[in-house]
Amino acid sequence: MRHTDGLEYAIKQVDLKEDDPMDYMKEIEHLGSFRHPSIITFKDAFITPSNSKNTAMHVVMEIMNKGTLAGLIASNSVGQQTSEDSVWKMAIQLLSGLDYLHELDVVHLNIKQGNTFVKTDSLGSLEFKLGDLNDSELNISSDRYDKDPLKI
Repeated sequence: MRHTDGLEYAIKQVDLKEDDPMDYMKEIEHLGSFRHPSIITFKDAFITPSNSKNTAMHVVMEIMNKGTLAGLIASNSVGQQTSEDSVWKMAIQLLSGLDYLHELDVVHLNIKQGNTFVKTDSLGSLEFKLGDLNDSELNISSDRYDKDPLKI
């Protein structure tokens, strides 16, 4: 629980090895500017020494109380109960998030069940959000992908 606002957040630790930590911080600042209901909300980031050679970056983001879509499928807690309406709701939410990223000239590059996060809303319905934008390309030139959509 974060003391400044009393809310719970998830913290992801990324070992930076020999990379320049400030390169990651610049990217995190950009990712933190995303504001969309289908993109995981970034809250903060900080860097700490991990060991004598490496440093670690800690990314603070909203907590998704149901984990990932991959985890839900593996536990079969969604598979048996999923209606066509639920699938459409998930698809619309995720495609809305993708559309938002593309409007900002950002390509995710790593969309998969493990990077699709799930939580329950105040009414108990499932919400789906895209996360793990570490591999995304920022400020792409649109003509780069217009020629061959299979490269996206």
